[in-house]
Amino acid sequence: ANTCRSLVAYLGASQKFDVQHLLDNYSYVEKARIFYTTGYHLAVSPESIMNLAQHAHSNPDKLFTMNLSAPYISQAFSKPLLEVYPFVDILFGNETEADAFAELNGWQTKDRKSIAKLAADMECRRKSGRTVVITQGKDA
Repeated sequence: ANTCRSLVAYLGASQKFDVQHLLDNYSYVEKARIFYTTGYHLAVSPESIMNLAQHAHSNPDKLFTMNLSAPYISQAFSKPLLEVYPFVDILFGNETEADAFAELNGWQTKDRKSIAKLAADMECRRKSGRTVVITQGKDA
């Protein structure tokens, strides 16, 4: 049985999200303990992502998490990705996203365990370090 899958990411309202919207709703930011953002948002408002990342790191009880979202994020938005990366407490990505992140950093490997370890060991502002999760579809 041959299965065909597809995913179309519709960025919709996220295309309108700017730092002013964030600032206008900062009471929600102050109440939150876990921040989850995607690499897609680096294309729209890297200033917002950096604001949330710095806010999370100003409080030891808050976490900043991020999903790499797509291989092109590491390629087309490498500068803002690397700027926010030291603040990422938990990173998520699939195999192709991990490969693109490895390529961005000049790592000559496609071994996912090695990529996860290298990504976890990059500069982290949190003394407790970073967790990296690489998903592999149906595989362990």
